[in-house]
Amino acid sequence: MSITKESWGSRVGLVLAMAGNAVGLGNFLRFPAQASQNGGGAFIVPYLISFLLMGIPLLFIEWSIGRHGGKYGHHSTPGMFDVLGKYKSLKYIGVFGLFSNLTIASYYCYIESWTLSYVFHSINGTFYI
Repeated sequence: MSITKESWGSRVGLVLAMAGNAVGLGNFLRFPAQASQNGGGAFIVPYLISFLLMGIPLLFIEWSIGRHGGKYGHHSTPGMFDVLGKYKSLKYIGVFGLFSNLTIASYYCYIESWTLSYVFHSINGTFYI
């Protein structure tokens, strides 16, 4: 049995997928409403500075950890943390990465259902504030 290695079709696709992951649903849904309620453009400057100083470096860190762990055949957070250093106890810290994904996914599900409810009630005409 041969093992095939998965890979991205193009570098552009990979970069766009990582950018979409970094931006996240929270920024997409909440930031425009907060900016418009609190003065608009004044909040875009700190947002862009934070994106450049924190978002992009964290994107490359996450990408590097994934590539390093994938090189050894580990495709989960505990496995990646296991090959990061000489301490084998790091894989137990990596388990928290699994729980954080579950928490974030449940939060996104809540926000998406809330958004769909707004859409439904605005189309139906029964939306009251």
